[in-house]
Amino acid sequence: MWRSRWAVEYNHALASGMDGSRFDATYFATGCGLPYERNAHWLGFFGGIADRIVREINPRTALDAGCAMGFLVEALRERGVEAYGVDISEYAISQVHPSVKPYCRLGSITEPFERRYDLNHLHRGVRAHAGGGGRAGDRQLCRAY
Repeated sequence: MWRSRWAVEYNHALASGMDGSRFDATYFATGCGLPYERNAHWLGFFGGIADRIVREINPRTALDAGCAMGFLVEALRERGVEAYGVDISEYAISQVHPSVKPYCRLGSITEPFERRYDLNHLHRGVRAHAGGGGRAGDRQLCRAY
């Protein structure tokens, strides 16, 4: 299943503090099954996730760890959630829509966060990895909650 393979590889890098340079334009064009870019498919997909988050959790603030191009951050902000994102891919962060660019930053989940959030959203696979990077990421996310 392409989503699982993509999520595990991408989130392993997030959890381990790995350099994000391998997550470049080619990776997002070919490594995700469908090209991962700003289009109706991905905006609709993350819009549906945001709808459910707001309906079932209704957070005031949220952190999207592994935000990539910021689609979930954008969708949550459109629904009134003060959402922020962090990602290790310089390429992905460079593709964030201007409306949410101030709320998405380049960084690793192993680094301390500057504030607390009502909801910390981890992309699938982060917690599945053993080792120091995964635990360090968990510690930082728990401190931010």
